[in-house]
Amino acid sequence: MNKEQQDIQQEISLLDLWHIFIRHIWFIILITSIFFIAAASYAWFIVTPDYISNADVMVQLEQDSGTTTDPNFDLVNAFRLIDTVAELMEKDIILENALSRLEALGYTGLTISDLRSGLTVTSSSTSYFINISYVDADTELARVAVDAVIEAVIEETDTPDAFPVLTDKIRRTSMASEARYNSPNKILFAAIGLVLGGIVSVGIVFTKEMLSTHFRSKDEVEAVLNLQVLGVIPKMEYKETVNGKK
Repeated sequence: MNKEQQDIQQEISLLDLWHIFIRHIWFIILITSIFFIAAASYAWFIVTPDYISNADVMVQLEQDSGTTTDPNFDLVNAFRLIDTVAELMEKDIILENALSRLEALGYTGLTISDLRSGLTVTSSSTSYFINISYVDADTELARVAVDAVIEAVIEETDTPDAFPVLTDKIRRTSMASEARYNSPNKILFAAIGLVLGGIVSVGIVFTKEMLSTHFRSKDEVEAVLNLQVLGVIPKMEYKETVNGKK
């Protein structure tokens, strides 16, 4: 088979695929719509939304400059302590202190695992700031949990002989922000449902067509029976006349 014949066969194949798609267009639209509605309903009405609050602290080391009015700051060593402070904030000793503060505010029943699962502590390689964020379905808990962790780490590190290397080196730079919407991403859920519905519906249609034993064209008849088709009866279309007769 030469290249021209291969190209013609490929064009026919693509045309057949297009005809299959058109014949089942309403089925594809139906299945795609079902997936889209299901995904959108889940994101908007079923899944519980959660909210996030965050605040920053700064690691700051002062050097003895010989005067009280012009302190010097040891930026190199402060930068080296950032990861240590960030890791300390997720340790049990800090979370236990934070839980005690939350219980005093009426948030009982929380565990260290609960607090750790919603807590995220991130440090930057280009600054001296550490960001603390907390995610929860309760907007007020998300906010007070951030403040509780910051207050706990400052209290624990400023306790005499507890963490001498970190004593008086952590500075709060902001209070916890008002909790804002975090997840789920409703638009993303709807888009995934739309795409997944399209893929599934098209896959069902073409799988059904591939498994079908019906002849769709004279070429298939000739290929299977190894006989030449002598004639094809065309599909006739009738139009209504003015008086209602065909």
